[in-house]
This record gives sequence, C-alpha cells and structure tokens, in this order.
Amino acid sequence: MKRNICETLSRRSAENHILTYRHNKREDEILEEKFSLYQRQLHLIDHNIHMAQRRFEQHAKNDLGLVISYKRKPLEASKNHSFYYTSTNKNWTTKEYSVQPLRDILQHKNLYEHAFERRSRQYLDELKQKNRLQKLRKEHFMSKTESFIRDDQQRHNDWPRSDHARVRLPSSHHSKSNHLPKICFPIEI
Repeated sequence: MKRNICETLSRRSAENHILTYRHNKREDEILEEKFSLYQRQLHLIDHNIHMAQRRFEQHAKNDLGLVISYKRKPLEASKNHSFYYTSTNKNWTTKEYSVQPLRDILQHKNLYEHAFERRSRQYLDELKQKNRLQKLRKEHFMSKTESFIRDDQQRHNDWPRSDHARVRLPSSHHSKSNHLPKICFPIEI
C-alpha cells in the first residue's frame, strides 16, 4: 500500500511538472506574440510621427517660407515632475525645435558658400605658389650644377667603356672554391 502511494505521488508530481512546463511555454509564446505585436505597433506609430513631421516641415518650407530644425537633447526631469523609472530614461532624448525664416537660412548659406569658395581659392593660390617656388629651386639647382656637367662633357674620358671591351675569362668548370676569375685577358681585334 505504501509503495502504491509513493508511486502515485511521484507520477502525479511528474505529470504536474509536465503540465506546468506546457502551461509556462504556452504563456511565453502568447506573451512573445503580444510583445511582437506591441513592438510592431510602436514602430508603426514612430514611422507615422516621423512622416507627419516631414510633411509639416515641407509644408512650412514651401508654403510659409519657414525652416524648421531640431536638436536632440537628453531628457531631464523637471523640478515639478521626476521620473518613475530613472534608470530607463537616462538614454532617452527629446527634440528641441527652432523655426527660422528661409531668407535668413539662404543668406547664411550664401555667406558660408562664399567663405568656402574664398578658402578654396586661397588653397589653390598656395598650391600654385608652392609649385612656382619648387620650380625656381629646381632651376637654381640646375644652374649651379650645369658648370659641373659641362666640364665633365668637355673633358675627354679615356676610361674603357663596356661597348668596346671584350674580355676572355678562364673557364669556370669544377671550381667550387673560387667563383671569381683570377686573371682577365683582353682580346685584340
């Protein structure tokens, strides 16, 4: 009798473990499905907000002549309101919008482009100046060394040249100890 009670208790315990595992697994699947739906809806909302902001910016620029720009700033708790979960909000940012007339932006852009063109012209002028100085240094060096070259060309060079020299070398069969010829005999033509 005791043995049957132990067997039935262990069997029921195993069945309970299996049932609990199945139940938890099914709950996890349902939660994951709901969470993915929730994430998808959040992404859709973010996309709709972004597109609405873009449309509003285009409308303000084309119809009203205003340029809307923004900077991202870290989200900070105010004096009146503090965050419930401070750790989750530390990396969140908020957008700080600024509106300016289009003509001011274009004027600033034209000033920037003018400064950029002026700087690029200065850079080109500096490159031309460096190139000219390099050519002058080269000409100065060539004029200094021209006298040496002229003296060398005017003087008769009586050294033997390779195109007129014929040399008879001794045979090099089985000479492992010395690879260089000992005596060279010129051949008379």
